[in-house]
Amino acid sequence: MLAGHLDRLDELSVNTSNEDSGSQSKSNIDSSLSDSNATGSSPKDSAEAEIIASKVSKQVFWLKMAVLLVLVLAAVLVATAVYLSTQRSEQNAFESAFQDDVVKVYDTFKFSVERKLGAIDSLSIAITSLAVDSQATWPNFTVPDFEFRASSIRELADAASVVLSPLVSDAERAGWEAYSVENAEWVEDAAEFLTGRRKLETEQVNGISKDIFEFKDGVDRTVDQSGEPYLPMWQSYPAIAGLVNFNMFSNSNFHDGIEAMLESEDAVFGKIWEIGGTDTALTEFFDVWELDGVFHREDPASKLFYPVFDSLQDGHKLVGALTAVINWETYFQEILPPHATGVIVVLENDCGQGYTYSVDGEEAHLVGEGDQHDSKYDYLSESISFSDLINPADRRIERFARVDVNHEYCPYHLHVYPSQDLEDDFVTNNAVIYTVCVIVIFAFTGLIFLAYDYTVETRQKRVMKRAVQSRAIVSSLFPAAVRDRLFRNDDSTASKGKNNKQANKSRIKSFLNDANQEQRPAPELRPIADLFPHTTVMFADIAGFTRWSSERDPAHVFTLLQTVYHAFDRIAKKRGVFKVETIGDCYVAVTGLPDPQADHAIRMAKFANECMKKMNDLVMMLKDSLGEDTAELCMRFGLHSGPVTAGVLRGEKSRFQLFGNTVNTAARMEHTGKRNKIQVSQETADLITDAGKGHWIFQRIDDIASRGGIQTYWVEPQSNAQEAKLKNAAPTRVAAKPGAPVDNSQRLIDWNVDILKRLLKRIVARRIDENTKSDPGAHFSLISEDGVTVRDEITSRINMPKYDKAKAKTDPQTIHLGEEVENQLREYVTMIEAMYHSNPFHSFKHASNVCTSANKMLNSIVDEDLFQRVSDPLTQFAVVFSALIHDLDHQGLTNMLLIKEKPHIAALYRNKSVAEQNSVDLAWNLLMDPEFEALQDTIFANNTDFLRFRKVVVNVVMATDIFDKELNGERNTRWLLAFDPSSRTVPMAPEEESEMRATIIIEHVMQIADVMHTMQHFHSYQRWNERLFEEMYNAFKSGKSTKDPSADWYEGEIWFFDNCVIPLAQRIKDVGIFGVQGDDCLKNAISNKKEWAVKGSSIVQQQIEKFVTTVDESVEGAIVSEVKKQEQKIQEAEKEKKQDPDKHLIEWNVDLFKRMLRQILAHRLAEGIETKESMLSLATTIKEGSMVRDEISRIIDFPVFDKKAAKLKVDPDTIELSKAVQDQLRDYVSFIASMYRDNPFHNFKHASNVSMAANKYMQRIIDDTLAQQMSHPLAQFAVIFAALMHDVDHTGVSNAQLVKEQKRIAVVYNNKSVAEQNSTDLAWSVLMDAEYKDLQVAIYGNAAEFERFRKLVVNAVMATDLFDEDLIADRNERWQAAFNEDHRDPSMSDKELENLRATIVMEHIMQASDIGHTMQHFHSYKRWNERLYCEVYASYEDGRLEEDPSKDWYEGEIKFFDQFVIPLAKKLNECGRFGNAGEDAFTSAQANRKEWVVKGVAIVSEFKKRYAEQKESEKKSS
Repeated sequence: MLAGHLDRLDELSVNTSNEDSGSQSKSNIDSSLSDSNATGSSPKDSAEAEIIASKVSKQVFWLKMAVLLVLVLAAVLVATAVYLSTQRSEQNAFESAFQDDVVKVYDTFKFSVERKLGAIDSLSIAITSLAVDSQATWPNFTVPDFEFRASSIRELADAASVVLSPLVSDAERAGWEAYSVENAEWVEDAAEFLTGRRKLETEQVNGISKDIFEFKDGVDRTVDQSGEPYLPMWQSYPAIAGLVNFNMFSNSNFHDGIEAMLESEDAVFGKIWEIGGTDTALTEFFDVWELDGVFHREDPASKLFYPVFDSLQDGHKLVGALTAVINWETYFQEILPPHATGVIVVLENDCGQGYTYSVDGEEAHLVGEGDQHDSKYDYLSESISFSDLINPADRRIERFARVDVNHEYCPYHLHVYPSQDLEDDFVTNNAVIYTVCVIVIFAFTGLIFLAYDYTVETRQKRVMKRAVQSRAIVSSLFPAAVRDRLFRNDDSTASKGKNNKQANKSRIKSFLNDANQEQRPAPELRPIADLFPHTTVMFADIAGFTRWSSERDPAHVFTLLQTVYHAFDRIAKKRGVFKVETIGDCYVAVTGLPDPQADHAIRMAKFANECMKKMNDLVMMLKDSLGEDTAELCMRFGLHSGPVTAGVLRGEKSRFQLFGNTVNTAARMEHTGKRNKIQVSQETADLITDAGKGHWIFQRIDDIASRGGIQTYWVEPQSNAQEAKLKNAAPTRVAAKPGAPVDNSQRLIDWNVDILKRLLKRIVARRIDENTKSDPGAHFSLISEDGVTVRDEITSRINMPKYDKAKAKTDPQTIHLGEEVENQLREYVTMIEAMYHSNPFHSFKHASNVCTSANKMLNSIVDEDLFQRVSDPLTQFAVVFSALIHDLDHQGLTNMLLIKEKPHIAALYRNKSVAEQNSVDLAWNLLMDPEFEALQDTIFANNTDFLRFRKVVVNVVMATDIFDKELNGERNTRWLLAFDPSSRTVPMAPEEESEMRATIIIEHVMQIADVMHTMQHFHSYQRWNERLFEEMYNAFKSGKSTKDPSADWYEGEIWFFDNCVIPLAQRIKDVGIFGVQGDDCLKNAISNKKEWAVKGSSIVQQQIEKFVTTVDESVEGAIVSEVKKQEQKIQEAEKEKKQDPDKHLIEWNVDLFKRMLRQILAHRLAEGIETKESMLSLATTIKEGSMVRDEISRIIDFPVFDKKAAKLKVDPDTIELSKAVQDQLRDYVSFIASMYRDNPFHNFKHASNVSMAANKYMQRIIDDTLAQQMSHPLAQFAVIFAALMHDVDHTGVSNAQLVKEQKRIAVVYNNKSVAEQNSTDLAWSVLMDAEYKDLQVAIYGNAAEFERFRKLVVNAVMATDLFDEDLIADRNERWQAAFNEDHRDPSMSDKELENLRATIVMEHIMQASDIGHTMQHFHSYKRWNERLYCEVYASYEDGRLEEDPSKDWYEGEIKFFDQFVIPLAKKLNECGRFGNAGEDAFTSAQANRKEWVVKGVAIVSEFKKRYAEQKESEKKSS
């Protein structure tokens, strides 16, 4: 029974501690028990302990002995089994590996023999064929180019020599001897051939013999008188003149093998030839064989005799022989994998010869003569004969001469054995090791068992003490009545026969495991609850916590909560207050339970007051580590007294809960309270008054309606009534006066001083560790040339030494800076604060926030090398210092306005980065003042530190000018050089690369910190955005700015997100060096942009109502009305867009064309151009011409058009298009949209995007002449018109596929640019219809304009055929002629050159627009790439394509980038006509290609999966 109680007590302990702070240790629980004097034991508890102890008997002792005996027996049996099984497993692995090697030896040897036979066989066939073709008569035949043929055969067969010997009879001898001398020129040819390959040294070789000879006594050369048959050596490779006419049949080394070949007419392997012991006369010729390493004299060789026949037909006659000398070692090479230990191979024949080889990896080595294998491996011997390996029925290489191998003469056999090395690789000492381990494990288990037995016995002695402690825990968590009823409930449940007893720890584990906890049926649980009539409930909430936590890391949030709540828990324990729970930042407590407390209201008031004071102390202490605005946090308390129902609410997590109106009212008291105030209800105030503490109570006299008509009071506990009267002049129950305001500026100064002080200590500590010599009192100054500004000092790479915090020896906390340095630091920061203007945004508070964010970003770097460089104390000090001073003396104006407002300052800085340079100069001049000499000596000890500090400050502060295009372009270039090695034109040393990365990273850290409010929670972003709006509006209101910021603030913020914030966040995320922080920045930036897009209009309206106080009501009403109208228009447009996507695009295109038509008509009016020809006749003329492709013009006339001057003559905005023109234009665009097919990619939306991109490129041309040419109204209209119709009627397949399918349309256009010509013809034929005559007249007024419009459209549309080689070559040639002086036609006039440039640029604009998605953000590229994939894959599913595009989509995209996209973007960038647009296109293309290489494979799989899911969904819906 007591054990059951212990289980339940432990369970309850866990339940209640879970609802508590969750961080108290076991020691904390014990100490709390001791505090409550609950450690004593009752007689009943002692009796229960004695009952439990008496259960230990002799049976338990014998059971322990039996367990030990079983452990010993099990150890012996398991150890034996492990030893035997491990040993057998290794042996089996060894034997299996050997068997695998045997198979490899046999297979490789067989393949090697067949390859050598096949090579000689091919030469034999070639010789026979040549002899037959030349009608030669054997033996008088010389093989032409024998040296070339034999050289190849020799390499294939690994032969040292290949010799052709004709078969000569006595009758043929004389004729042969004469023939051999007369036709000996082949020797010279062979010598020339060899000379070209290697140098021969054959001085000892004699000339060619006139007679067939033999070597007498192995030395002298004598005429052979042995009689027929003769087999004289004739042609050989390598060529040896001295052996020509040597009768091989007469030599003992060759005789038997040749005889066997002549008898069987089969290939014969001769006896093993021991080269080292052969005749001296032959030996001297072998040097030639060894020159190129093919032959090794010390290795035995095989002699392969191969017959040569007079014909390839049946009934042929043997007329000669080919002899190949091959080392036996070559037969056993490349059998096993590299580094593999091998086997022993014994080669034997029936002629009594034998040799042993060791095969190790790919090499084979001669061991020695005879069988030298280890006899202990005889049981594994594997043997096979040549006749089994090589036979006519099983050939790896077919021999066309149908020559078999003679197995009768001196047959060979192979015997294979394992080596000791092979066995050592598999048979180890693991069996012994494993056995010892098993024995050790069992021995350890026995010891654990004995230790466990001792522990159990000891535990029995402490059962009573633990039971009493557990009972005390429940007593502290629940009222006594609740505790006893809880025990009775569990006892009654256990008594129903549910045998589910568990050990304490397993019960706790199952209780905490929600997924596995078994729930008992609700009807079996009797409710445990009581009514406590006299209690006071407190709700406490942290004011400002939501905003504060949204700007902090989770670790910082929990640091605050843990610190605060832990302190509250200690106060509650001291005051006798029962903590109920914490919910987020809300702390709930109650007095009057579990034990009644007559002074429950007084207790709770004192508790709340002490907690409030403790909170204020804690936030001041934590502000240094958690941020200066932590000090702004405080508590808000609400108290109410009355009855509550309290009890255990059981379920998956049992909890002690309070219920009733008292709880709800207390929560309402907190919710309607104020910061640093304790609000109490009437009931609580009455109880406090009745207790004689009425002087604590002050009536709340503000709007009572806001509190639901309830009268509430503030409570301020005091030590006695007299003290309250002295401190509060107000009478009882009258609101107390608010406290003095907090000096925020001073707090910010203190906070910044503290940060800089800590960094200074780290600087000094590092100097001590590195023994850096300082130069105190030195005069630090900058030596700058006249006219050099701060901006000129920006450097691409700063020397940043590494600093490893882990290896630091000196603790910075032990460093004492000295009173003088600390005073100067404080004075400097105070003066910096005074130099900041009272701007709503660009203020000292903003600078302090930037300091916090910069420090946070630096510490979040995960790249070890970069972290060590930016962790250098001087570098960190410089970055934080820069953050503090970067907006010094900011006027609340942009640089553009500052140039107008402060021309004298702007002139000093050449009208560039004015505010930033001014801030650096002011802060630097102040720092260099002699007044701060001690501070200077502490920051930089020598001139090196001084210069490095200056460089960091300059680079970091100048990085905050995010709108300077020049600085942005330079930073982008340095970013690519630092993180993209492919962008570098010259190699970069690792140290230089590391320093460049560190330099550009600290600049980006500063940029991020400066706009960090856009990457935090939306509340924080909204608050700072409001301040910036106020600042900009103040400038407008004061007349310094002529632009009302409220007019486009909503759109401006979206633009700022899209062009500055999100690209910056994306960059730091992609580089991956900021870890989770980089991900959070991008996620928050995107989230804020989305939320602003939804709420921005209403927020702007609120800001207008808040700040635009001086604007007339009518103007304000008009603004608000206009905002609402714009919102309504946007909503209607979005709704209409969803219902009919093409309609939205049609209207957009119609609007664009209207503007351009107005410009055309305005220009025509200004120039006096009149309409003279009929448009219908012009259309007929075009139709009678050639195909569209034939109309491509090399140069098109582009008149120069000055838009500003033209507008002065006739303003396009004053032109009103006739209703007929507008209707025809809308009808035409609608018709074009209807002619687009429902393709995923080549659709009307894609065409509209191309129109938009083309228009964008034309507007961003920076070359004056080219810009004026491209801005001509007719040229712009033609390009946009071409973009809109360039894919009309696109079938969703490529031109190549149309040609392959032999479509009629492909035949019509001669199989070239099929889709493009078809689109042009269709769109043009529609435009030329009489239905659109008014539109035609509006577009072109005469034949000249008509002709130029047609040329522009044709060239622009044909430019979209990216894969036609003829068109590509023509465009490249014209591009070179336009922009490369070396390729320019000298006869071309300046006007022709300008028109050529305009023509080719227009075509490249069209190309870049057509594939614009590849040069945009990766998300856009991925989205359009998926559409193209779906379009192509649909063609594959329809059977139009043979291969699944998924197979090479990944590689195809990379190829497309390398061959088309990047070269095109590079042209746009390098021609210098597009400014940042060209650079952006090139940079984006490279970035997309790089990201595709990394993610492409997964993305293709994702495409295919989504396509299949979409098709399945469509199938189900249909």
